[in-house]
Amino acid sequence: MNAGSPQPLMPHGWDERHRVRTARIAQRPSGMMCARREAGARRPALSTSAPSTSAESPRAPEPRRGRFGARLFLLPALALLLGAISLFAVAPAEAQVPQANRLTALSLSVGGSSVTLSPSFAGATTNTYTATVAYDVNSVTVTATWTGSKTVSVISEDPVTLAQITSPIEFASSGSSVSVNLNPGGPTNLDFSVDQTGSVYIVRINRRPAQGVAPSPPTGLSATAEMESFTVSWTA
Repeated sequence: MNAGSPQPLMPHGWDERHRVRTARIAQRPSGMMCARREAGARRPALSTSAPSTSAESPRAPEPRRGRFGARLFLLPALALLLGAISLFAVAPAEAQVPQANRLTALSLSVGGSSVTLSPSFAGATTNTYTATVAYDVNSVTVTATWTGSKTVSVISEDPVTLAQITSPIEFASSGSSVSVNLNPGGPTNLDFSVDQTGSVYIVRINRRPAQGVAPSPPTGLSATAEMESFTVSWTA
């Protein structure tokens, strides 16, 4: 406004009110400053003191799975474990010989000395056995035991040619013994029949090799001397 121009007329007291309003506006922070102050008010103050040792307010316990639910969860896992174990478990021996055709005991001996059966006799589950005798054994004594009324017999045969060495020999009664001839110089099969049902048990008898046995001395030894030679003869 130029000097000398007339001043506008202001209402009474206007200068004082304008001065107070201007001072308040100058003291009011800007919008950004207000936002920063509000953010600082909401931010938790960092404490420089030692952590409080007072107990925290207890939390509400989490829901626990009931025993019934846990058992339902374990049942499938247990079933899988048992199935895996059953794959490696050895199945129990099943009966291979009918009850009516079984022997309760079977033994072999030579000259009063028992001959070992392999495996041990088990009349219900095993029907094939092996035994070993000396190379010069010609016969074995066989003892058989059973229950009830049965007719039990045994034959010996060559396992290669199946030729009979001894015709069927019948046991007189349970617990009785018979003598059975063996294949000379080779293995022998003993076939046991119960009530004429064919072969029920088979015992394969092998011979130990003739090792460390001195030969028999010759007989009929004679010698003849001539001009340029000497002859010796004998019978083995």
